[in-house]
Formats: sequence, C-alpha cells, structure tokens
Amino acid sequence: MADLSTDIYVKLKGDEPEESAAQVSSKIATTRRALAKNLIKIKMKSTDTIMNLKLQLYQKVKQTPADQLIYNGETLLDDNMTLAEARIDANNLEAPLTLIVQTEASPDTPRALERGFKDTALATFH
Repeated sequence: MADLSTDIYVKLKGDEPEESAAQVSSKIATTRRALAKNLIKIKMKSTDTIMNLKLQLYQKVKQTPADQLIYNGETLLDDNMTLAEARIDANNLEAPLTLIVQTEASPDTPRALERGFKDTALATFH
C-alpha cells in the first residue's frame, strides 16, 4: 500500500444475526457494490495507525476507541501498528477488517463475581 490515501473497508460484527453456512452460500455477493453494502469505508494511508482508524470509526459508529476491537482475519490488531505493519491491503473490499464493539454493562447491574474470588475475603467487596 503506498502513502496515498486509499479506501479501507470495515465490517461491523454483530449488526446482523449469525447465519448458517447454507444461508450464506445462497447469498454470496457477486458484485463490488453488493460486497460494499454493509461495510464502513474510510480513507486512510499505509502510515496511519490502527488508533487513527479507530478514531475515524468513532466518527461513524460513536463508540470510543477503547471500546473497539479491530481484527484482520483472526488477528486482533494492536493500536500502535500501522496499516502497512498489519498487512492491510488497500481497497480491501473482498477481505474487510472486522470491528467488534464492546458494550459496558449497565451501572445499575452489579458485575458478576469472578470465579477466582468466590471463596475469598475479596468476594464481599463488589
């Protein structure tokens, strides 16, 4: 990827229900337009970091960078990596990055007790 701005595509995971392999194979997108339909497109450079990408995504999905996990295939990308270091291809329409947004539990709901503290004095402090 050159230092020129190019399109990077990101798919928001969890915005549609999980589908079986049979359902997916019957709906395989055959055109670039069909592939891009559910993707977020962002202009980036190869020297931009994953944190820069998260900041751009914040503008679109309104989730803070701390709540965003970005995967390239099965690999979780580190915030300090550049797009070039992460081996993200320019115009990655056929293999978009995956964005998983972490949501916080409601402040009114007590956090579940972690198993490691179950039988200790720390279990009373939650």
